[in-house]
Amino acid sequence: MLTRLETVQLSGMALVGRLLDELTSWTALQHLDMSYNYLDWAVPVDLWIEWPVIHHVNLQSNHYTGKIPSSIQHLHDRVTMLDLSRNDLTGDMPHELGQLTLLTSLRLDGNELAGKPPASLQQLSQLQELMLDHNHFEGDIPLHLKYLTELRVLHLHDNAFRGVIPTFLAELTNLRSLKLSENSLNGRIPVALGELTTLQILFLHSNHLQGEICSEIGQLTRLEELFLWKNSLEGPLPTELGALTNLLIFDASVNKLSGALPSEMAQLWNFPYFATLLMDPSHRNGGSRLLWKSFTSIATRLLAASKVALSRNESRRVYRLRQ
Repeated sequence: MLTRLETVQLSGMALVGRLLDELTSWTALQHLDMSYNYLDWAVPVDLWIEWPVIHHVNLQSNHYTGKIPSSIQHLHDRVTMLDLSRNDLTGDMPHELGQLTLLTSLRLDGNELAGKPPASLQQLSQLQELMLDHNHFEGDIPLHLKYLTELRVLHLHDNAFRGVIPTFLAELTNLRSLKLSENSLNGRIPVALGELTTLQILFLHSNHLQGEICSEIGQLTRLEELFLWKNSLEGPLPTELGALTNLLIFDASVNKLSGALPSEMAQLWNFPYFATLLMDPSHRNGGSRLLWKSFTSIATRLLAASKVALSRNESRRVYRLRQ
């Protein structure tokens, strides 16, 4: 009997239309995945309320429109994962989302949401993943995010956030991925970010950041991807970057960097990885003005060894100093 269904997995089935009210009989449903379809109309929260044990809802990549209804608060005692990403949702985030205190994952990325993330989000003390990127959120990065100390993933990129990168982000010591790129952030890269020692991905590109790259970035020894391109960063690359031995992709192009490529970065080409370095000595398009002679002296003696490593390991490191 359908009334005993616990899991519905219909992702990518080319389903069209809306979820029918008759589905209220699925009272045992715990896990719903109807992502990558063509479902539309309004987000069917009133239907979910009829499912007393639902805890996992994935409707990403459909065509849902309108606002997220305030009635979503009635799911406070059940839903742990909510994914409404890549739809056509509009309006503000309802403050009632803060009542879903069992949430560990909230994905609203890839919509047309606007305004400011509500202060009620600070109540989501179990949240590990918050993805609000590719929307139209504005204002400063909200202070109340500092209370989400269980966060592993915080993605706020491709919005209209402004102001400086707040130092309170350093209190989110469980972060693995922090993406703040493609906003209107300014000021310097905070020294405090060096305290995020579990960080593996840091995207700060396409902002208006100024000043030198702080040496404390070298404390992020688990970093695999570091994107700083298209800012107004200046000065030399800090020698401390040589400590980032897990780095796979580094892009500091389209800045105002100068000086020599630090010899300390030579160890980043050690076995068993293959290194591809991209750099243009002509300084076109505002490219980083690192000394080409310094670059070639390191690259010449290291790339030969890296070619040997390529046959041992398919992994590939990319260090891009110009776009």
